[in-house]
Amino acid sequence: MAKPPPRPTDRARVPPVANSAETRAAQCETDPILALCGTGKAIWADEDADAYVERLRYGWR
Repeated sequence: MAKPPPRPTDRARVPPVANSAETRAAQCETDPILALCGTGKAIWADEDADAYVERLRYGWR
């Protein structure tokens, strides 16, 4: 059985998620997995996402 969604009073107890650029940058410096963020970005810079997926799917036919 699925857990019911939290009541509004329950949400007030949940701390807000820190999602600022400074927070993300600090996390990237301390977390080895998050530090990989952006790695290989240059490889995909000229690749159109839709064309790439279409080429992959072509092999499924």
